Amino acid sequence: MKNTVFQFVLFYNPSLDKKDDRVPQIIETGFVVATDAEKAKLMATRKLTSEWDSRINDIEVLVRPF
Repeated sequence: MKNTVFQFVLFYNPSLDKKDDRVPQIIETGFVVATDAEKAKLMATRKLTSEWDSRINDIEVLVRPF
């Protein structure tokens, strides 16, 4: 299978029903080389630091072929 360059964005998008001061934000952006979009998402997720572990359910991984 041929590798492709993917652009990714790790986007923190907290639920609106929570009553705290969390705001949506872009955590990380960049590029990865992978065989398909699912593998690109997995590789992009590895860029997360441990500080995001407790909020992992509110993080979206967006990828697109470049």
